[in-house]
Formats: sequence, C-alpha cells, structure tokens
Amino acid sequence: MRKNILVIDDCPMMRQFLLKYLSKEYRVTALEDAYEAFTLLKDGYQPDLIIVDYNLPEMSGLGFLNHLRIMRTDLDHIPVLMLSGEKSSTIRWRCLEAGAADFLIKPFFPKELEVRVRNLIQPKFQKNNSTTISQ
Repeated sequence: MRKNILVIDDCPMMRQFLLKYLSKEYRVTALEDAYEAFTLLKDGYQPDLIIVDYNLPEMSGLGFLNHLRIMRTDLDHIPVLMLSGEKSSTIRWRCLEAGAADFLIKPFFPKELEVRVRNLIQPKFQKNNSTTISQ
C-alpha cells in the first residue's frame, strides 16, 4: 500500500518537482500554503509524512508545525520534514525542537531527499517485521 505524503511549499517549481519525484513511490498531495493544509487535515486527511517549507507566506513552516501539534494531537506521530534555503543553525534547531523529524537545506540532491523520506516513512525497525529477537 502506497504511503501518503503531504507537501506544503509556496514555490510552484518546488511543488511540481516534489510531486513528480515522490509520486514514483508515494501518493503525494502538494499544496501552496499552510491554510490549505489545515483545511485538508481538518477534513480527515491522514498523511504518513508531511514535507513543509520553512519560508511560507503568512505562516512559516515552524508556525505550521506548532499549530499542527495543537490542532491535531492525533497526528503527533506523523514525521515532519522541514525544507528551507535558510542555512541558519538557529532555524534548524528551533524546527527540530518544535518536533520536526528532519531538516533538509535547499538546494538538495534528489537522492538525499529520497533516502530521508524513506527513512522517515519506514524506519528501520518497521522494514523487517518478520525478524524476531531471541532471548
């Protein structure tokens, strides 16, 4: 079963790239602002991963993350990958401290994105459920 990824980025070219690149493996919904995303989430959409740009108009990616955790506590387990062209370590640690699972600086290599997405959606301990631990 294909996993759902919600992408939120105000740049049409980045949205199109993420949609096209990630759609090979996942069902991707790409939106341009946080308010569209909140509407979708309020309507019951359940993503397996959220990718959000830090520099969104009206509400930053960090603001989105903070509001998301308040609005939908049932989505606390959903990993959030923050994207940004900002290279500031302060921005990165603020996002990670607020609950982002990972942070990727633009521009990035597509293969790096692919690996990070796969690791966030399917952590190593979930990849091989048939393995049992003997004691």
